[in-house]
Amino acid sequence: MNALLRSAALLLVLVMLPACGTLAGYKFIQEADLAGLAPGQSTRADVEKLLGRPLSASGRGRHEEVWEYRYAANTETMWLWVYFDAGGTVKTYRTVLPRLYQPDTRD
Repeated sequence: MNALLRSAALLLVLVMLPACGTLAGYKFIQEADLAGLAPGQSTRADVEKLLGRPLSASGRGRHEEVWEYRYAANTETMWLWVYFDAGGTVKTYRTVLPRLYQPDTRD
């Protein structure tokens, strides 16, 4: 029953958020938006224009910044991390299903 309620709540959010478009700088991200991320080409400004403000931004290791997002894919909430190099260009990005997440221990 809990799974049914979660699915219904997520469906409601998915139906209502596109009507909002943005919410205080945050955008409703769709999986298709990820195709606009171009490692080695996209800048911070490009990513913010495409995906909106990140939920969080942090430094990781030397000369690297990571922006964190959430988005819905089917009935799951996915995590998205966008990694920038020291020059502010996308190095790579990673999507993770939270229930399958294993912490990254690289430093």
